[in-house]
Amino acid sequence: MAMHSAARSSRSCRGSPMSQTPRCMRSSPSNALRVQMSDLSGAVVRKFCNGLSRDALSIGSESGLTQCLLDNSPVEVKQQEAQGVRLVFPVKSGINPARLVAVEGESFSPRQRVDLLQIIELYTNQTQIIDAKERDKLTGLMNRETFENHLMKIAQMQTEVGSNCAWLAVLDIDHFKRINDTYGHLYGDEVLLQFAQLMERTFRYTDILFRFGGEEFIVLMTETTGEVGARAAAERFRETIASYNFPAVGQVTVSIGFTAVSSKLLPTDLIDQADRALYHAKENGRNRVVSYSEISQVDGDDHDITKQELF
Repeated sequence: MAMHSAARSSRSCRGSPMSQTPRCMRSSPSNALRVQMSDLSGAVVRKFCNGLSRDALSIGSESGLTQCLLDNSPVEVKQQEAQGVRLVFPVKSGINPARLVAVEGESFSPRQRVDLLQIIELYTNQTQIIDAKERDKLTGLMNRETFENHLMKIAQMQTEVGSNCAWLAVLDIDHFKRINDTYGHLYGDEVLLQFAQLMERTFRYTDILFRFGGEEFIVLMTETTGEVGARAAAERFRETIASYNFPAVGQVTVSIGFTAVSSKLLPTDLIDQADRALYHAKENGRNRVVSYSEISQVDGDDHDITKQELF
């Protein structure tokens, strides 16, 4: 028997830019009915922008998975290329993303199905505890408290493989204070929520997304082809935000500063570098993407960001 899990955003309906964004996880296969919780919690998160039909796990049809989540009940999916069946169980944590766990086998007896339901219940309870601690309650993105741990793991990985392929980007919504003052905090929160959902749709499944606080977000871009690739990803997101019509508010723009991740620097130093690039974007018209290497070459390392206005 093999167990897989999938996670997807449950905020909105398919077909719009706020479409449900699938995130899929795959755990270690298990031949036993009982699955260690550590196998599941150590899963790797993956994101697919055009539906779970593109997932290598082939969990099932998009409509079937949506119904599984809406009904909060398991569904049985027949394998297309292999004998046996796949049971898909919903896992709801109350915080994005909603998840699905798929269990494969030749057949499942009534007793096995009962045992599986008990395992899924344990997994759901663990997920709720982890999400309450690690995810931002408004957007469902990873929260600030988890950032340093993820960054250190990526830096350590780079050291082990001898490759610098990760980049840190700080994203800040332009004139967000003006949005709150003009339309109210309710619309401000809606902008934050939709901004986060557009992040999930635009960045790759290997990138890790955070709400760092207020209107500031962070992306850890991994497996990126140098500064050119990092800039292209940031520019793609900047263009996505600039072209999107936020309800009631209209056009919103974002300024982005980014820098290369280095195991030789502390997390605070890396954020400081990205912040310096961000402030450079702010003081040069906003709605821009700036790398730290640009300003360090032009201005040196004494660029005073404390004098610049974020909002």
